[in-house]
Amino acid sequence: MDFGASSWNRLQDRYYRKFDVYESLSWSPAVNVGQCKVAGAPHAGPIATIRDTGKILRVSSEPLEAVLKIHSCSGNLLAEISWQDDRLVEMGWSDAQNLVCILSNGQVVVFSTLGEELQRFTLGEEAKEFGIDSALIWGGGLVALTGNLQLVAVTNFSTPKPRKLPDPELGVSPYCMAILEPSYSHSRDVEVLLSTPSSLIAVDIMGRQELDIAQGPFTRMTV
Repeated sequence: MDFGASSWNRLQDRYYRKFDVYESLSWSPAVNVGQCKVAGAPHAGPIATIRDTGKILRVSSEPLEAVLKIHSCSGNLLAEISWQDDRLVEMGWSDAQNLVCILSNGQVVVFSTLGEELQRFTLGEEAKEFGIDSALIWGGGLVALTGNLQLVAVTNFSTPKPRKLPDPELGVSPYCMAILEPSYSHSRDVEVLLSTPSSLIAVDIMGRQELDIAQGPFTRMTV
């Protein structure tokens, strides 16, 4: 093997070279990720995009209706769905690579990678009455913050059973929130971190706890 070839690169005492997996990508110029909500599945899975209604759009000849598009990671269009539901609060991918969409009216809609609606369920009466303010999704479930600042969790998409978590006792909407998945938490259940103007609050099935952290408030967190 000719390690001096120009296609090889040296990394300490090893050599490697890069191959082009795709000769060209098929992304349409119409997909402007700067104006979209975007959710990418792990392990080079599909990518979902939809126009972000919270952003100001430049006037153009393009239709303003929201369209949910699902692409392969190389840009091939797999599905295109005209969005007729309420406002989309959050979307993400389950471990089964199904697209989970949380709506402002408290409903959750699950699509396959080819755009087929697989499932639809509600996050409970409180979510229906007060709506959903924000939400987070992980491979095995979701956590949503309702309009009256209560937390609702689903920890199994196969048989979704929404349950209310202990009252986080928030006076105002948090700056941000993050989740610790059940497989990584001490309680073996989902744990939620909420950044407030005065403290960092942790909530799990056992209750609410203010964490002794001097810094903050935090505007974005990840675990």
